[in-house]
This record gives sequence, C-alpha cells and structure tokens, in this order.
Amino acid sequence: MIHDVIVVGSGPGGSIAASELRRRGRSVLLVDRSSFPRDKTCGDGMPATTLKRLKELDIPVQPTSFGHQRIEGIYLESYTRRSIVVPEVPSSTYSMAAPRFGFDNFLHQHALACGVQFEVMDVVEPLLSNGQVVGVVERRGGQKIEHEAKVVIAADGASSVIARGLARRVSSSEETALAIRAYGEWRGKQPIPPLVRFYYQQHLAPGYAWIFPVGDGRVNVGLGLFDQSVYKAGSKSLKELLAEFLNQMSGEFPIDLIPDTVKSWPIPVWISAESRVSHGAYFIGDAGRFADALTGGGIFPAIVTGQLAAAAIERQFQGATAQEATHFYDEAWRSGIGRSLKRMLIVRNTLLAQPFLFNTTMLAATTFPFMKKALLRNLAGQHA
Repeated sequence: MIHDVIVVGSGPGGSIAASELRRRGRSVLLVDRSSFPRDKTCGDGMPATTLKRLKELDIPVQPTSFGHQRIEGIYLESYTRRSIVVPEVPSSTYSMAAPRFGFDNFLHQHALACGVQFEVMDVVEPLLSNGQVVGVVERRGGQKIEHEAKVVIAADGASSVIARGLARRVSSSEETALAIRAYGEWRGKQPIPPLVRFYYQQHLAPGYAWIFPVGDGRVNVGLGLFDQSVYKAGSKSLKELLAEFLNQMSGEFPIDLIPDTVKSWPIPVWISAESRVSHGAYFIGDAGRFADALTGGGIFPAIVTGQLAAAAIERQFQGATAQEATHFYDEAWRSGIGRSLKRMLIVRNTLLAQPFLFNTTMLAATTFPFMKKALLRNLAGQHA
C-alpha cells in the first residue's frame, strides 16, 4: 500500500500535521517508536499562543483534557538577582505548564479521532528512489520492511533518523543546547505561585534555570545551557549544576526531587533560514531545528510548522509542483515564526551573552515600569 503521507514522530508537530492532512481526506500513516501515552523530556512551559493556535485548529482544550497548571505571570531574575514579575493579561487562551505525558497524548488521540492510522514502528532510515524520499524503512526483528508514501514528514525530534539518513544533521555547539530537568513535589506551606520562573545566572550565560509549576503539587525544575563551550569549560556535570541550583533555592522553594525523573536532552536550536525540505521530505519541530535559541521552547514552533507543512503538502496534492509546495512551506515559516526565532537568536547572542548589558537592562525595567513589557517580549520568547 502506498500512503499519501507518512509522518514519522507523533509529538505535537507530527500529530498536528497528520490530523490536518487526514481532515483534508488524505491517507496518513503516523508512526512512532513508542506507544502513547509516554514521557517526553521537556521544560513543559507553553505560551498562550499554543492554546490560541489549537483553538484556531478547532482542537478544544478543556480543564480536564490533560493535566496542566494555568500560568498567571512570568518572573524574571537577572544575574545580579534583580527581578520583575509581569502578570499575564486574563484571556480565554492562557500560558500553561503541562507535562508532555498528558499533552502529547491529547494531541495524539486527536489525530486518531480524525482517522489517522497509527503504528508503533522502529524507523531506521528514509526510503529513497532516484534521490527522493518515497517512504521509510522499518526494522522489525531481523528484517527491514519498506513503507511507501507520496510524501514523508520528519517529526522525529533532535535525533531524527530521517535527517541522519539524508546526512542533514550537523551537530555543533552553536546549533545544539543542553538541558536537564526533573520533577519535584512542592513542600511549601502555601501553594506555589502560578508563575513560570526564569533565573538568569552568570555561570550559565547565556542559559538560565527555571521553576515551572505543573499542577497537582508538582514542579518542573531544570536548566538550559545554550553555549556548550561554557559548559565544557566548567568542571561540573549537568546533574551537579541542577543540584547546586536546587540547593540555592531550597529556602524559598522547598522541593522534594523525584530522582528517576532527572533527565537531560539536546535542544536543536534555530540558527538559519535554510530550506526545511530535503529530497522531498518535510522537516518540522525539533527535526527541523525549530527550537527557540533563547528559551529552548519547541512545542509552539512544532505545532506551527506541522500545520504549515500540512498546508504545503495539500497544495501539492491539489496540483502544485513539488518545488512550488516547498517554496510555500519555506516562505510561510520564514515570514511567520521564523522572524520570532531570528529575534530570539539575536537577543541570546547580544543581551544575555553580555552580563553588564543584561543587568543594566533589568535595572531600567525595574526603574521604569513601561519597559517591562519590552523586556519580557525579548526574554520570554513565545511566552511573551
């Protein structure tokens, strides 16, 4: 059987792309190496634009759709520990912190409800014909099985087998951030404030540490290092740096860490506007290096690029050439989310990489309240 589309990876981007194409009447095979629900290592923070986009896609989110904490504001703390809090404007769409175990399964189940076919599959490489991707190759036991499709979407994350199979992945410290996260039980006498907290610390620059409440008395705590040369020059492991941060915050934030939730992962950050279509395969989300270079956020970019890839592929099915569909996809993400990702990269490489400038900016924001929103917009990425 030749499918219209095979989507490799059923995270947020893959599930959205698959459901959008199925709703247009296309035969879609969605594959993932894991069954759902499953954990996904992440900071779990999602800006209000995430819910807004889901609403636009007619995907209703109810308070009980998946476990999450509604966020009411953002806390920012500079290298000198100067801080500001910016409340979120009340709206029907809001920022949240949601463990990926529930959120990803919610979107996965939505895709299945749309009629998408799903299989747990160990994809090992793209299937090529005359230099073009025409499907995927699955390893099943000692056999390799081919699955054909008119179009393939790579939504298989930072270690994308489709990207590696096309020699597309380029690993460098500039393109890949490192992060570590853990869940913890909140032990404070009062409920934890519903704020996402960013702690910019000079030894992590241009990275940061975070504390995000995720509901049910739990928090997601972690840190991200966006310049691997800084990390390699130090003497502490990611686990040691996380333990140091938790110890530093223990007086204000009594948290009992859940040991088996401590996990690290690479974040393939956005650094260029090169085409995200290669040999006919569309790359979305982390597989296309769409993570925010400032915050590491990748959920909203994955949803956006999944939607845009589906729209481009549908154009191709409607009669557009493959080249025209590719051009549509690249121009759509470049003129949309690409502008935001480019701005975040510039802010990271200027403001956060220069402690004096960052501290001065925070001083101005705390002295002149009207500057708060401008600073927030430039530091919180898609959370703004």
